[in-house]
Amino acid sequence: MISRLVPTLGLMGSVVVANVSVRHCMASSYLPAEADGGLASESTCPLGTTEACNTYGTQTCISAPGVTLSLGIWGPCSCPSVPVCTPGTSQSCGNCGTKTCDSCGQAPTCANQGLCTPGDRGPDGCYEGEDAVCSPSCEWVCP
Repeated sequence: MISRLVPTLGLMGSVVVANVSVRHCMASSYLPAEADGGLASESTCPLGTTEACNTYGTQTCISAPGVTLSLGIWGPCSCPSVPVCTPGTSQSCGNCGTKTCDSCGQAPTCANQGLCTPGDRGPDGCYEGEDAVCSPSCEWVCP
């Protein structure tokens, strides 16, 4: 605290000396998550704006309780997970199946699989008791 003697004018124009104190105050610290009713201040955005998220997705700023009329918070990302592949690419999987990467960079389960794994020998069913063999296109064929 700093104290100073400051001359001031009295009621009748005479000089009166007063002791004035000045305090240097600092606001107590708080975490941004405590501001705006628990919303992190970094998450506020101008309502209606859109930004990229998770490489291939977008998210839009939406209104939220405790935020001003012109600010909101980021809504959910249209692509909820981090990408694992490039959209539109395909790769083989399983028994001659394929996985095609979707617009968010996710590869769904293996699709269009065949009946067997190439090179496997299958059940009897061919001529004179021979085993069927799985072809490169994942179909049982007789040798």
